[in-house]
Amino acid sequence: MVESSPLRRVGTPADIAAVTDFLLGDDAGHLTGTDLLVDGGILAALTTGHVATPA
Repeated sequence: MVESSPLRRVGTPADIAAVTDFLLGDDAGHLTGTDLLVDGGILAALTTGHVATPA
Protein backbone atom coordinates (compact mmCIF):
# COMPACT_ATOMS: atom_id res chain seq x y z
CA MET A 1 0.00 0.00 0.00
CA VAL A 2 2.85 2.39 0.76
CA GLU A 3 4.26 1.98 -2.74
CA SER A 4 0.92 2.78 -4.35
CA SER A 5 0.18 5.83 -2.19
CA PRO A 6 0.81 9.25 -3.74
CA LEU A 7 3.18 10.30 -0.96
CA ARG A 8 4.93 6.90 -0.80
CA ARG A 9 4.70 6.76 2.97
CA VAL A 10 2.30 5.96 5.78
CA GLY A 11 0.71 8.88 7.58
CA THR A 12 1.73 9.45 11.17
CA PRO A 13 0.03 10.96 14.19
CA ALA A 14 2.27 13.99 13.60
CA ASP A 15 0.64 14.45 10.17
CA ILE A 16 -2.79 14.61 11.78
CA ALA A 17 -1.49 16.87 14.56
CA ALA A 18 -0.09 19.33 12.00
CA VAL A 19 -3.48 19.69 10.34
CA THR A 20 -5.16 20.02 13.72
CA ASP A 21 -2.70 22.72 14.76
CA PHE A 22 -3.41 24.59 11.53
CA LEU A 23 -7.18 24.38 12.02
CA LEU A 24 -6.90 25.62 15.58
CA GLY A 25 -4.59 28.48 14.64
CA ASP A 26 -5.16 31.96 13.32
CA ASP A 27 -4.20 30.97 9.76
CA ALA A 28 -7.41 28.95 9.45
CA GLY A 29 -9.56 31.80 10.75
CA HIS A 30 -11.33 32.31 7.43
CA LEU A 31 -12.14 28.65 6.70
CA THR A 32 -15.81 27.77 6.84
CA GLY A 33 -17.89 24.80 5.79
CA THR A 34 -15.22 22.57 4.33
CA ASP A 35 -14.09 18.98 4.79
CA LEU A 36 -10.40 18.20 4.96
CA LEU A 37 -9.40 14.68 4.07
CA VAL A 38 -6.03 13.93 5.64
CA ASP A 39 -5.10 10.71 3.87
CA GLY A 40 -2.05 11.64 1.82
CA GLY A 41 -4.07 11.53 -1.40
CA ILE A 42 -4.86 7.82 -1.28
CA LEU A 43 -8.62 8.21 -1.74
CA ALA A 44 -8.16 10.48 -4.75
CA ALA A 45 -5.67 8.05 -6.26
CA LEU A 46 -8.00 5.10 -5.74
CA THR A 47 -11.09 6.83 -7.11
CA THR A 48 -9.34 8.25 -10.18
CA GLY A 49 -7.22 5.21 -10.91
CA HIS A 50 -4.03 7.25 -10.70
CA VAL A 51 -2.22 4.95 -8.33
CA ALA A 52 1.52 5.39 -8.33
CA THR A 53 3.75 2.68 -9.66
CA PRO A 54 7.08 1.83 -8.03
CA ALA A 55 10.00 3.79 -9.47
